[in-house]
Amino acid sequence: MWPSNPDGLLISEYKHAKQVATASAGALDAALEKIGLYVKELFNNDSLEKCNIKFSFMAYSLGNYLLQSYVGGSYYGEETNIFDNVILCQADVDRLNHEYWVDRISVGKRIYITINENDGALKWSDINFQKERLGRSAKYLNSEKALYFDFTDGPNVGNTHGVFHKDTNQW
Repeated sequence: MWPSNPDGLLISEYKHAKQVATASAGALDAALEKIGLYVKELFNNDSLEKCNIKFSFMAYSLGNYLLQSYVGGSYYGEETNIFDNVILCQADVDRLNHEYWVDRISVGKRIYITINENDGALKWSDINFQKERLGRSAKYLNSEKALYFDFTDGPNVGNTHGVFHKDTNQW
């Protein structure tokens, strides 16, 4: 977690949040290393299989920029291999050349990438930075490791940035 909303004008706030995300790659590395040590210390492969324990990692929106900075940087040593799945949800990163860093992600089973071509938040990012966002593009998706899920025409998706947001709590 990093301060993705540091206040200020929207464009400068966004640029500042990206700088903070880049600077947070070392902290993400330290956290994943600690989780990895904890998992390896408490469980061996047999006990993990018996307990049917699954770990997944989800990066949401600009959090994908943090993950991209981490995976593409010198800190990365395949610490993500403790996860069965890595989900890149509504990724606010450049679509162009995403396969290079996505395919570097070490994972137990699968990498998922969610898409909504009508995503309003990512459209704002597209317009202001003239770079097609991965979470908003259904073309040129050529990662060898990732599975792409397009929610664009899903029920109640519309232009939402949170394809999984639905108020199901009656309280």
